Amino acid sequence: MGAPYHVFGGSAIKQSFSGDVGNVLLFQWNYLTSDKDFAPGCCDFSFVVLDGSISLLGYFGSPLPPSSTSFFLYETGYQLFATTLATSGIHTVAFGVVQTYDDIIDSGILIDSVRVIPEPSSWLLLLSGFALLALSSRRPLRYRLQ
Repeated sequence: MGAPYHVFGGSAIKQSFSGDVGNVLLFQWNYLTSDKDFAPGCCDFSFVVLDGSISLLGYFGSPLPPSSTSFFLYETGYQLFATTLATSGIHTVAFGVVQTYDDIIDSGILIDSVRVIPEPSSWLLLLSGFALLALSSRRPLRYRLQ
């Protein structure tokens, strides 16, 4: 994102969850701001942190069409974030937004539909098992009359 900027504020929230290696963490996000018009060169941004690794979501350089909200002038619109868990165990995810350059105009982040989905091979194995059960139950039984 370039040169360091002075941070005036921000907010974040975090949550721990249990997941297995190969599971996929999915969520939708929408970065909202009014800084685009009022503070050229500002660099408010939103982020996600998973187990200490940070990823940038929306920021001042993102495509920002007019917002559908009444409070912010611009937004990215909902975007999908997906990442595969590298280890099994307890994981921590945090979402946040940082305000830089000024303390007058805010930015925000909306997070929705956070979920952890088992790895695709687990689903394939489960579906294969159900298919075999269905086939075996449909096979006619043959009785011999004496």
